Amino acid sequence: MRIADILARRRPTMSLEFFPPKTPPGWERLFRTIGKFESLSPDFVSVTYGAGGSTREQTHKLVRRIRTGTSVEPVPHLTCVCHAREEVDAGADYICTQLFFDNRDYLDFRDRCAAAGMTIPVIAGIMPIVSRANYERIPSLALGSRYPAPLIRRLAPVHDDAEVRRIGVEWAQVQCEGLVRSGADGIHFYTLNRFEPIREVWAAIR
Repeated sequence: MRIADILARRRPTMSLEFFPPKTPPGWERLFRTIGKFESLSPDFVSVTYGAGGSTREQTHKLVRRIRTGTSVEPVPHLTCVCHAREEVDAGADYICTQLFFDNRDYLDFRDRCAAAGMTIPVIAGIMPIVSRANYERIPSLALGSRYPAPLIRRLAPVHDDAEVRRIGVEWAQVQCEGLVRSGADGIHFYTLNRFEPIREVWAAIR
């Protein structure tokens, strides 16, 4: 089934992103984790490229394994990197945003797309903060993402990972609840191949 068909059938969609592991043990751990995610009945999952469009072969391998070994609908990640203009200009059925922490960023982008005459669904990208290192690293991983002042005030003095995770998951829950109320076409979780933080956010909005 095409993702456009899923979006036409039901919104907001709930979807997940995984990345291909680098080692055989990592693959087995990921598939045990995907088995847990399967119990959430996501509408689809995506599998990302590595940096600069690398790991494409591993991406395709993981997509095939998900398709044949689970009931989940997989889609390979596609970025503009390493593709010619003639390839990315073929059109798109939907947009999935970069991760963000202030819903106003998503709503403004969605409105700008509409003002430009774009009518395809715009899916919101969400990633819960799960540790201090994760909090400090996200801006370098997702260029253009920013932390709103209220989140900075809550996390700046906190160095205990358990408390950072609690705040990060709670923030993501509130974000997702607001996105659903605002009529978001879908919510796409950047999982970092971790189940529990996503499960907690998922449960709060399902």
